[in-house]
Amino acid sequence: MKKFCLILVLLLVLNSCGNYVSVKVMRPAEISTAQYKKAAIGNVFANNSRYGEVDKLRTILTSELQKKNYFQIIDTRMGIPTGNDLLVINSNILTSTYNEDVTVGDEYKDKNGKPHRDHRRNGKHTLSVQYRLTTVNGVIAGEKSTQGEDEKSTTETDKAPASINVDELVLENVRNSVNEFLRSIIPYEERVSVELKNDESMPNLKKGIEAAENGFWDLAISHFSKEAKASSNPLIHYAYYNLGIAYLYTYDFANARTNLRKALEMKGNEGAYKRMYAELDRMERDETRLKEQRK
Repeated sequence: MKKFCLILVLLLVLNSCGNYVSVKVMRPAEISTAQYKKAAIGNVFANNSRYGEVDKLRTILTSELQKKNYFQIIDTRMGIPTGNDLLVINSNILTSTYNEDVTVGDEYKDKNGKPHRDHRRNGKHTLSVQYRLTTVNGVIAGEKSTQGEDEKSTTETDKAPASINVDELVLENVRNSVNEFLRSIIPYEERVSVELKNDESMPNLKKGIEAAENGFWDLAISHFSKEAKASSNPLIHYAYYNLGIAYLYTYDFANARTNLRKALEMKGNEGAYKRMYAELDRMERDETRLKEQRK
């Protein structure tokens, strides 16, 4: 009897499972800068700059700002113009440290009995930067601090490992800092993984998931809606949940809330349903802020 119950449980788990779909969503900037049409790179300070951090930060910040095409970039070599629509970005590299160590592993023997030791060189760069946004009159419009570290390692057997390219390590860390800062002042795109429910007894779920995987959310809504009408199925909450997700990522928040609430009412202890209902609240708030930040 116990064996039969175990098999039944396994069959239910295998028959009823989730599929994950990758979706792009827009996130609002942490600091609203929509009132500023222009941006200029101001001062870049550093407590120490052994690896050219100042030049790297200035170059990458300028390049990435140009790629975003959110602000008109002003060249400060010609002087900083006046105007209430200009944002000046000042940066202060508070910490930039590099540490390296070499370790030797325990001795081991190959198939011929010859002893060996693995040598590993590990380098870690730590970077903290404070960004300050000011108007041309020196009024602070916002601040953002970043803290990050990046590591690289090399290994060799029975000899010292190759040197680490510290310049590349610092460059990557500076790039990460700049990108984190830019996400705080410019709306950005994020890719998220979303769970959709599937079950063999509900064929329209599979069709809807396939449509969603290819980005055809309207078609997915059609398939999930058909399945939702088959109310005799005890797993009908899957269809309402999937339908709510499809409406969510087509930004129809009212229908998303209606269907996610139905799924929760039928299966309130389902963690995915609760998480996506909370995500619905977040996306509604985000959309309000994005409307304010779009230029």
